Amino acid sequence: MGKTNPASSNAERSKRFLITGAKGFIGAWIVKTLLEGGERPSIFDVDPGFQRLSAILEEGQLREVNFIQGDVTKYSDLDRAIAENGITHVLHLAGLQVPGCAAGPPRGAMVNVIGTLNVFEVARQRRNLVQRIVYASSAAVFGPEEFYRGGTVPEGAPLLPGTHSGSAYRMSLRLSQTALPTRNWNTQPGTFLRPRMGHIWATSARE
Repeated sequence: MGKTNPASSNAERSKRFLITGAKGFIGAWIVKTLLEGGERPSIFDVDPGFQRLSAILEEGQLREVNFIQGDVTKYSDLDRAIAENGITHVLHLAGLQVPGCAAGPPRGAMVNVIGTLNVFEVARQRRNLVQRIVYASSAAVFGPEEFYRGGTVPEGAPLLPGTHSGSAYRMSLRLSQTALPTRNWNTQPGTFLRPRMGHIWATSARE
């Protein structure tokens, strides 16, 4: 794994992307898009496998990906990855979905809640490096359509998740909203997304 000097000047270092959850559907295509744009993204994952990425990337593109093995539930793993690689932009997509959360609710809560808080906190501590965060929540924070009498569910509607993963995402959302002012997380530009069924809605952003 290549190492970079985080003390190098902003002029010397271009944008450096770290993606958690890069092996999921959305994350894999973000990696592909960054590679096609000339970037060399770093992906952070506890699993060293490349199954989905191998399906959509050419061999030469795979060689351009900087893989960092680590666990989002471990603050030290994230901190090391960002510091040692001079990361300027974090795209946080890691999260366990319904099957994983249902099979192991404690692990689901650790990844979806503690993992998200770790990302924000490391970015705050490393704000001399990290310039922007993109965080993906989930439409699972809302319940079934019948809970909302049909039609479009507006932003600000009650959060009534019906799954373990939805409950974990709701908790991470509430904790983030509560902690943003007190931990100064809102001093850094960020974009929060809520994907569902192949579509992505941007729910809030700071330029």
